[in-house]
Amino acid sequence: MIEASLDRHLGLCRGIKSRVFWALIFSLTFLAFLPATSAHAIAPPHFVGLQSFDDPTTNQLLKVQRARVTEFRMVINWRAVEPTKPRCYGRESCHNYRFARYHQIFDRAAQKGVRILPVLMGSPEWANRDVRWPPSGTLARGSYYDFAAAVTRRYGANGSFWQQKTYSNEPALKANSLQIWNEPNLRNYWNNAPNPEAYANLLRGAARKAKDADAATRIIAAGLPWGTGIKPEDFLRRMFRWNGGAVKNYVNAVAVHPYARTPDLIPQAVLSARRALNEVRWYRAIWITEMGWATGKPDGRFQVSESTQAAYLRDSMNRLIAVKDRYNLDRAYWFNLSDVAGTNWYYRTGLVRRDGTHKPSYPALKRVTGAP
Repeated sequence: MIEASLDRHLGLCRGIKSRVFWALIFSLTFLAFLPATSAHAIAPPHFVGLQSFDDPTTNQLLKVQRARVTEFRMVINWRAVEPTKPRCYGRESCHNYRFARYHQIFDRAAQKGVRILPVLMGSPEWANRDVRWPPSGTLARGSYYDFAAAVTRRYGANGSFWQQKTYSNEPALKANSLQIWNEPNLRNYWNNAPNPEAYANLLRGAARKAKDADAATRIIAAGLPWGTGIKPEDFLRRMFRWNGGAVKNYVNAVAVHPYARTPDLIPQAVLSARRALNEVRWYRAIWITEMGWATGKPDGRFQVSESTQAAYLRDSMNRLIAVKDRYNLDRAYWFNLSDVAGTNWYYRTGLVRRDGTHKPSYPALKRVTGAP
């Protein structure tokens, strides 16, 4: 399906990560290695999350449920929701939205007791010539802010979607958090020229509209990887210093994507981000909204054997559980649930093979969450 392929191409595509992330290693050499933690650590509720390349199927969500995972990260594709240029911006009547596809996904997830973290991205053609890039121009930016409000009014704590059908444990299912864009510190996702100040402006605009729609909405800043773009530490400092710290009170959590060669580097990356945030006097939560290793012929980077993937999953999650309170780390989403067709390593980061059978990493995840 073209739209599903677009989702794959958008927020959760890892093409830029095909290079070795030596920058992560060099930027963290001043930190001591953290000791390995107990192999039997159990994650607290809601700490572990999953995601997928394409729209999650009922069978995939059943696997999420059976793994005792309640958090699922997913792109809500602005291009799919609003392919036609609006007449104006500033109110919902300006727009012709198409949310039917996402109503079905939220329904499937809710039936399995899974809460979705929407990632709001994907510019329509009328908003920017590249779907990966942010909206350009006053109408486009204003329309993106309206889109954030529209998602909140439908799927947030007081959203209209929840008034149509009753689900068990409904309060825990509502999308009370939104993530604004993806990896803006990379050229791929920001006009070939990452700009923390420009992202801070977009973040504040979307957050204001979403919180106007529902004041309880939590805003999660875009996930930032280490690699070929601006280092997350530097990006966060500039983002929060923009315009005298104008965005600080609108953001409930920041996010990082610490892809690394070994599990011991993951908590070190979180600590590095935490120190940068402390420098700008911002002490709220950090989320990991992508992390993982692929299976295949080991390459000394992010591709390992299936047994090593399982061991790395357990080890990295255990290390993160051990430091979560110290670093105010609130979530850790594994990228991703199921393998898909493709030659690059990031297509094989799944816990489930393409034929639907489980890799050793799937029962390893269940051990982390305490699932039977």
